[in-house]
Amino acid sequence: MRKFSGLVVALVFLTSGCSLNLSGGPRNSTGAGTIRFAPTQRKLPLILRGTSVAGLPLSTSQLNGVVVINAWASWCQTCVAEWSTLQEVAASHPHIKFLGLNESDTKVSALKFLHDHPTRYGNIFDPHNAVLGSVPSLQSLAIPTTLVLDKQHRIAARIMGQVKADSLNSILDDLSAE
Repeated sequence: MRKFSGLVVALVFLTSGCSLNLSGGPRNSTGAGTIRFAPTQRKLPLILRGTSVAGLPLSTSQLNGVVVINAWASWCQTCVAEWSTLQEVAASHPHIKFLGLNESDTKVSALKFLHDHPTRYGNIFDPHNAVLGSVPSLQSLAIPTTLVLDKQHRIAARIMGQVKADSLNSILDDLSAE
């Protein structure tokens, strides 16, 4: 029975376009959804660094104000499904900075995805999940995962699973007003 249930869990992740967090970081025990953190619950500023698929340095420290970070992969069907929503929200909030984080992918696949799915913002290439894996307080089990940083770059919200425009717009409007 134990082998059967393990197989079922593996099949769910494979067919949903999600992946396990194999980076050694903490696991999420609450499942998918949106978690918002009040200003008093937010921890230290989050700094993520890496390079784009073109080899250009990218970092949250280069971005001012509220930042949206979306972890995605070319093979993740949920990531594909939410891509246009993220581009629309980015276009409707020009004062908000967006940053993609390509996880567990090959450079060829990431480049093809970005060619086929144009983006309005830079994307860190992280084939070994080292960038998010370096954040000990991040409880991420699967991609897509979207983090929203407040103006001080503290995690103000985490969305696990497909981003919905109304939910992300609400978070961004609230953070812009802080």
